[in-house]
Amino acid sequence: MDILNNSWLVGISTGILSGIIVYWIVNYLFSQRDEKLLAQSILSANREVLYALRPEVSEKHMPSSEVVDSLRNATARKYNLESYLLYDIKSISEELIKEIMDSSFISSEVKIQHCNALKELSKSAREEAVSEQQKNERLVNDVVYKDKLVVLFSLIIAVFTGLFSLYAYLSTSMSSPSPLTLVDLVSKTVLPIAIIIVGAVMLLNLVIVGYDLKHKRLRKNLRVQEPGNSEGSSK
Repeated sequence: MDILNNSWLVGISTGILSGIIVYWIVNYLFSQRDEKLLAQSILSANREVLYALRPEVSEKHMPSSEVVDSLRNATARKYNLESYLLYDIKSISEELIKEIMDSSFISSEVKIQHCNALKELSKSAREEAVSEQQKNERLVNDVVYKDKLVVLFSLIIAVFTGLFSLYAYLSTSMSSPSPLTLVDLVSKTVLPIAIIIVGAVMLLNLVIVGYDLKHKRLRKNLRVQEPGNSEGSSK
């Protein structure tokens, strides 16, 4: 109870707790606003890509997958977006096919011709995407493996450093000429060990969470599925 009567400790703890609560509230509100702006930018960019391709499709001048990719990248840069956020070539082909099929001013024969051309575009893009996906998966696996080695190496160093510090502390404490009571023994042995263990576990969890966020962002940027999701989709 003496700890609760310490005004300094209570004030610092209350300040930290209130700061964390305010941070999460402000961060949530701003993230909601940013997500809406991002969704609007993505929608506008996708529409612009489709508008640019419609005349080519109507004139039966089907662009190659490289041209469509260049168009996607340029449009993404215009809206300050990452290109992976926009429709991929398969989605673009599907959207254009839907527009063609929904139109009542195009004959059935012309619709079939346009749709077949778009299917070929999607097929060629899919073959290129498979090889690119394999490269990205190897890159992500290499990064994850290296990060695991870093975590393991850091954990080993932290454990040895903590044990050495604890040994030095206990050696100094036990060398006192006055006899130690049970309370002193607990406070000078059990309490430091518990603090080191709890601190190490918390630090390790923070490091693991940080690396997990890094790996998720990397997988998202490279469009690589999570290990659990890829296993589920393969089934």
